[in-house]
Amino acid sequence: MTKINQIQNALRELDGGSFQKLADAYLHKNGYDKINPLGSVIGADKTKKGTPDTFISLPNGKYVFAEYTTQQSEIYEKFKKDLVKCFDETKTGVPVEMIEEVVLFHTSTLSEEEELALAKDCQKHGINLNIFGIGPISHDLYQHYPGLAKEHLGIEIDTGQILPPDEFVAAYNKSKVVAPLNTGFHFRDEKIDEILQKLETVNAGLKLSNYGEIKLSIYR
Repeated sequence: MTKINQIQNALRELDGGSFQKLADAYLHKNGYDKINPLGSVIGADKTKKGTPDTFISLPNGKYVFAEYTTQQSEIYEKFKKDLVKCFDETKTGVPVEMIEEVVLFHTSTLSEEEELALAKDCQKHGINLNIFGIGPISHDLYQHYPGLAKEHLGIEIDTGQILPPDEFVAAYNKSKVVAPLNTGFHFRDEKIDEILQKLETVNAGLKLSNYGEIKLSIYR
């Protein structure tokens, strides 16, 4: 059995609480920072009533609403009802105009027509829709987030020798005999500017324009 099949089978075996924990972690990996899991019991893989299941505060003051389901049938009908609740200010306490995006997570499949119909329901309110079904989730876990596959599904993707930067730093920093890799570099702004200027001068002299652009990021 391929790893993708293993991941997909494991996803379909998750209960609602475990799936929501995985989905929230997945969203965080994708740049959604301020995760507020209304429909998840803190400290346990259990669900509770909440609309939406998770909301995310954005820097611009607006929100992302996320709804999750592990149902294997009538997914479209389930999400139609979820969207109605998300757009009901009496249930959420949030005006519709403050919702920037809705994210739908599920472990089944939707047809193109069903996804389009759900997108149109959101567009009526000027809201973006992002849908993650079992296909995109499983391939992302396999290709990009093996740590999530191991932690939430118990599936080893590789030997663990190659990790995403954030996971590598976290694993490295667990040692008590090494200096943390994410230590801040303070009070050296002038030196950083000096280094950047010298690098720019050297790069200009090397005439690298025909070979693409080289970018240097220094984390302060």
